[in-house]
Amino acid sequence: LLDASGVPVELPHSSLTRPLARFLALNRTVRTLRRYDIGRVFTRAGGGGQPHSQKQLCLDVVAPSSDLGTDGAQYALTEQMEIMRDCLTHSARLA
Repeated sequence: LLDASGVPVELPHSSLTRPLARFLALNRTVRTLRRYDIGRVFTRAGGGGQPHSQKQLCLDVVAPSSDLGTDGAQYALTEQMEIMRDCLTHSARLA
């Protein structure tokens, strides 16, 4: 899609994880990171026309696999639960 000047126009990413993946690829010294992002994402409409938009919550946990050991899945789940608790705590203050 081009605007009136011929410049390509794009919608924001359809994933909130892509910017983090770029950041991590450019900053290889980051070994651990825990974050959440709430934002609007866009997807193509099935029959064309205006794209669909919706809010999305993205939880990301970055840790070296050597730190996770055999309980890696449990570690990631625990981190995600803690992030959810933080989100709910902070959103309650905003209300």
